[in-house]
Amino acid sequence: MDNTESVSKSGLSEGSSRLGIILSLGAYALSIALLIWLAEPLQAWNLRIGLLVSELGMVLAPALILFFLSRHNGDSFFKIPEKPFLTLIASIGLGILALIAAALLTVPMSLLIKRFFPSLSVTEDIAQAMRALYGSATGIDVVIGLFLSALLPAFCEEFLFRALIQGNLSRSMNPRLAVLFTAILFGAFHLSVERFVGTFVIGLIAGSFALRKKSLWPAVIIHFTNNAISGLIGLAAFRLGT
Repeated sequence: MDNTESVSKSGLSEGSSRLGIILSLGAYALSIALLIWLAEPLQAWNLRIGLLVSELGMVLAPALILFFLSRHNGDSFFKIPEKPFLTLIASIGLGILALIAAALLTVPMSLLIKRFFPSLSVTEDIAQAMRALYGSATGIDVVIGLFLSALLPAFCEEFLFRALIQGNLSRSMNPRLAVLFTAILFGAFHLSVERFVGTFVIGLIAGSFALRKKSLWPAVIIHFTNNAISGLIGLAAFRLGT
């Protein structure tokens, strides 16, 4: 009787894991489709509104729905990690490290893309988006810009990738392989050959530290730190250029 119950529970667990993976990848595919078909024209119309709707409606909303449908027990993943202050400092440091590593990898890739495949380069598009996002670069523009380009993506995208996808993959494979596979998906999610390696590295660092701390929040802080510093550097360059 005990063996029968054990086999039954094992089968249910495997079925739940497979369902979680299917729903996770479904959320990923749905978000990409929405971003391609809806986000780009919406952001072209109004960048700030477009970014807000994109992150909340096209990244976070599908992830939230499928997170609960997958019956994922994510309570522990949302806990504050042990030694929160040291974790905060470490996360910020890793965010800076991720930014440096991504830049070192992205710059040569960008040069190669511009040289041989100029139509695939997004550098100028990103620069124009930064100028539009930060507007006249007043205090409120900077706050809005950091919220839309750093804080919002950090939470929404980390929820999709680390809480939903990595969390579900870790239930059916080696957690380190889950980190690697999720980082690959994260790199591809940004729809840029030029930025793939850099965003992959950021995802690898964020996912590894989230796994180590068994918490989503270090990954959110790493992502936010990377995006915020990158945005401020872009803002400084924009001001110096004008």
